[in-house]
Amino acid sequence: MERAVDITRAGHDAAARATVAGVSERDVQTQIEYAFFSNGATGLSYSSIVGSGPNGAVLHWDRNDRRLQAGDLVVVDAAAEYGRYAADVTRTYPVSGRFTDEQARAYRAVYQAQEDIFAAIKPGVSMADLQKVAEASLKRAATWRPSSTASATSWASTCTMPGATTSRCPRAPSSPSSRRVPARPRLRRAHRGRGPRHRQRIPPADQPHPAQAGGRGSLGGLGAPLIDWAA
Repeated sequence: MERAVDITRAGHDAAARATVAGVSERDVQTQIEYAFFSNGATGLSYSSIVGSGPNGAVLHWDRNDRRLQAGDLVVVDAAAEYGRYAADVTRTYPVSGRFTDEQARAYRAVYQAQEDIFAAIKPGVSMADLQKVAEASLKRAATWRPSSTASATSWASTCTMPGATTSRCPRAPSSPSSRRVPARPRLRRAHRGRGPRHRQRIPPADQPHPAQAGGRGSLGGLGAPLIDWAA
């Protein structure tokens, strides 16, 4: 399971480097999958999803044919399989290498919802209970009220783009000043029967991912982070 996630991390580092203006979503997909297999993957967990700009709001986008533009966010849902263990990782990267202030606010709201979900996980808690936790967290972040963390990701992909109209996009969520939102989201790994345990620190929302800055970094944590899971 850990090997599947390690390979997936390498692919997402490649994704962070590949998300530059002018390349296609397919180009990013190719770089991710090359990194998976060159690091020992035995297969893909599922068809790789790379949705830039408005395509990031399309559930299970599979055409991967749009060219990335400056100011875009790129949703990458891609993971490697190793020895029949399949990782599952979703991240969102800014094409520019940095989030705008508005994109960062949306990112932090979604990140805090994820942290609240993790804190609520225990025996006997249902998926419906966790959905309510996510919704309550996002409501605390702003007057904006998405129906789920998935719609929060979609909002971040479409409504933080330059030129987004206020008629279609409600006011961006902002981090309440009374609550400390962690600046460094972390990768969680899954261990059999024990749930997510390991955390790995990654860059703050207002700093480029090390791979995008030309360095070597951990899993592309500039993303609107959903649960990372190896099953």
